[in-house]
Amino acid sequence: MNLSTLIHISDLHFGTTDPDTYDAEALKLWAAIHLLDGLLGHKYSALMLLESFWLDRRDQDEELKLIVTGDLTTKGNPAEFETAVEFLHDELVPPKGGNVGLGVKDWKDWTIPGNHDHWPGSVRMIGRPSPAFGKTFRVTPFVKDLSIPPATGKYLVKFLCIDTDFDVHWLHPYRVTARGSFVSQLDALREDLHKRDRNEIRVLCLHHSPAKPGYWLAIDSDSRRELHKLIVDKEISILLCGHVHSPPLVKAFTATSGSKSRAYLEARCGTTTQQDLQESPYYWKNVLAPLGVQSRRDSNSLLLYRITEEADGLYWDSELYELRPEGFLPPLNPKPGRVVDTHFKLV
Repeated sequence: MNLSTLIHISDLHFGTTDPDTYDAEALKLWAAIHLLDGLLGHKYSALMLLESFWLDRRDQDEELKLIVTGDLTTKGNPAEFETAVEFLHDELVPPKGGNVGLGVKDWKDWTIPGNHDHWPGSVRMIGRPSPAFGKTFRVTPFVKDLSIPPATGKYLVKFLCIDTDFDVHWLHPYRVTARGSFVSQLDALREDLHKRDRNEIRVLCLHHSPAKPGYWLAIDSDSRRELHKLIVDKEISILLCGHVHSPPLVKAFTATSGSKSRAYLEARCGTTTQQDLQESPYYWKNVLAPLGVQSRRDSNSLLLYRITEEADGLYWDSELYELRPEGFLPPLNPKPGRVVDTHFKLV
């Protein structure tokens, strides 16, 4: 029995809109450098197909919820924030678009910031966030409750929302390496959480992906240690994130803190509306490729979740949808190791 349906999008990367194409204006050379592809901005056709997917599902389920895990913008520019808010809350009109948008009035309650949103509004990256940042997002951490089923409230899904760039000062080198640091957010969240009730499911929304290894794009060791401690101590079951543009991932992991451990599911959405780089120009494929410089290999994507009740308990079901010219559709050729733990037991 399906109790609730949620759609998870991420890394929309709204940019400065070209009034002729409605795509973001961007230097195409950025696409040749994998770590800079977040500067390419949004693709208008992707926005239209996302709207179509959202409205179709909303017609089937009025209680549908939209979750956005950061990077609404490319550079944190006030105009980019304005475009993102218009699309999420209402619709884009000329010169930004042709009446396309999601019309989600409570979108702020289910949206967290990403590292690009902290940028000062330009590609120089180093600088204080624009005033639009504080106007766009709720103060983190915050907790949003969802009772399911809505009529009876038999279960409570508690969404724990944090900013994984909160401890990255605007002069910190982590700004350049896109590395997350957020111990203070975890400490503040810990104080807000009581002992978990038996029928309560806890979901942590964060931009950075704990599954990302290495240094670039990952999270620092202190944040990782405290994150594992929070997962274990506060019994968190699901982590929803973005940041790593490729590949999308749904996989079970184990958090360890001292002698205790707990299984959790990480669901990582790739980019959802970024300019599509599947058709790379000649020089990317033939000149730069031998040097190891390539465009991203995965299409835009989103994740759809269903919380279902079965005879032996409650489950979190995940479905991946990839962007194709016809719309967001299930993958034609699922790649091994991407979306594997699609039926994760909650309680």
